[in-house]
Amino acid sequence: MTGTPVRPTSPELGKGRPVFVIGLDGATFDLLLPWMDEQRLPHLAAIFRKSAHGQLRSTIPPVTAPAWASFQTGKNPGKHGLFHFTRYQQGTYETPLVDASSIRSRTIWQILSDHGKRVGIINVPLTYPPRPVNGFMISGMLTPEPAKGFYPPELYHELTSQVGDYEIFVPVRTRDYLGVRDFVKAVTRLAEKRAQAALYMLSREKWDFFMVHFQSSDILQHSLWSHLDPGHPDFLTNDHQERECVMGFYERLDELIGDLVQQMDQKGILVVMSDHGFGPALRRVYLNSWLLNQGLMAASWGSARRRAIQLAESLVRSVDVLKIRRRIIKPRSRSERLVNHLTRDMLIDWDRTKAFALSGPFFGRVYVNCRGREARGIVEPGTQIEALRDEIAEALLELRDPDTDAKVIKNVFRREDIYHGGLLETMPDLVVEPTDGYMIATAFRGEKLVEPVPRFMTGTHRMHGILMLRGEPFPENTQIENAQITDVAPTILHLMGVPIPSDMDGRALHKAMAPSYLSEHPIQYEEASVSTAAEGGDAYSAEETENVRERLRGLGYLG
Repeated sequence: MTGTPVRPTSPELGKGRPVFVIGLDGATFDLLLPWMDEQRLPHLAAIFRKSAHGQLRSTIPPVTAPAWASFQTGKNPGKHGLFHFTRYQQGTYETPLVDASSIRSRTIWQILSDHGKRVGIINVPLTYPPRPVNGFMISGMLTPEPAKGFYPPELYHELTSQVGDYEIFVPVRTRDYLGVRDFVKAVTRLAEKRAQAALYMLSREKWDFFMVHFQSSDILQHSLWSHLDPGHPDFLTNDHQERECVMGFYERLDELIGDLVQQMDQKGILVVMSDHGFGPALRRVYLNSWLLNQGLMAASWGSARRRAIQLAESLVRSVDVLKIRRRIIKPRSRSERLVNHLTRDMLIDWDRTKAFALSGPFFGRVYVNCRGREARGIVEPGTQIEALRDEIAEALLELRDPDTDAKVIKNVFRREDIYHGGLLETMPDLVVEPTDGYMIATAFRGEKLVEPVPRFMTGTHRMHGILMLRGEPFPENTQIENAQITDVAPTILHLMGVPIPSDMDGRALHKAMAPSYLSEHPIQYEEASVSTAAEGGDAYSAEETENVRERLRGLGYLG
């Protein structure tokens, strides 16, 4: 750490610039740069040319919940406590949903509020329930219904009277019955409503910090990546006019970004960023089925029950084959939920299970069934756990796709190798990174270990998102190297004249700043404040919990 520790009351502080952040969930330069070169995204292209820019490395795993929590706190998951949208509870096999209070550290908007800065936040994930801030907050994708997501609460009626209904989410699986064109219209309308809300709030008063987040890009890419990426094997088989329709979403989003940037304080700093990147999803690996086949997990069902499960599942899947799903099964119908329960939530014989994978998409989260830690643990802590972790990691790295003979696992990490902090013990014993093109799933799929992804899912998360920083401290059209999502919060604090808490893992991106700016604005730190955040878990009713879980399943985030 470099810089001078100071107290918040230092007279040198508080002279920073306003900062405006646009979050484009899942955005990747793999798509954006070619489109900029083709003049299809003129507003983003102009920002790119006038900014310092580069890839932004996400968290491990590159999932919305831990990534945006790391953005909010400047800390790794071992400090803020989030690995996924559900949280591990020692001593039980239950996985309750996370919420804003699950983040066990102060967030950037709390820090800014404490320093007297006026903040406005719209739609950022992991902000429900909205907390009091010096300004306003409209919470994001985990909000069960729009009216509950506003601070102060009366802002809901004010905003809706000005811009109409406020929407939170479009389920990915609505593509199944809407079709591509109407699905794109729905996702575009969601982005337009978000921009309308932001434009109204920008006109309402001046803000020191303002952030608007667009979930639409992530929703669309999960379902229609095959229409966007020329490298996807299905790209050329998709209808050209449908591909252009999907591309039209980004052209409209670019226009909305142009409208927003036009309204920002011209003396301010513009940050355009994403939480992770994206790539093709082709096949998925059933991690718990693999553990079962390895003899590391034991199931409490017999052959008759297994046949019944396979029959129930095949009946629902046959609807897709007959191509009448759109008419008779809306997203997450009761019959689908039944199959989901049978194939993922069936009873495990914990008294004979050595390891298990909790629900989590894209990357795997494996826990050892440790005696004294888990409710019915059988593996002795110490050398037995270490030997088992080595055994699992070595075997997974040798796992091959039975249909293609390709290796399906890229890396297996021990938690202490990638995380640190007071909440390290809540992280998985092993984190499993699949090979590009593969996803991890935790459902049981009969005898299958690897199979193609469902039809509604063509894109998955990758490690590198985007970052563009435009404003006087940043030389135009320069490259940022090795930026991480934890670096964004301390960078913003520095730009706003607020000292950086000493316990942040990220560092202000000083190498991207002009030397003359740094000489006049040295990076300064303050002692970290102790967080009083609770573990969360009480934000939802039973009905709201199921509704939010259905939303996450529709994105492929649970299963």
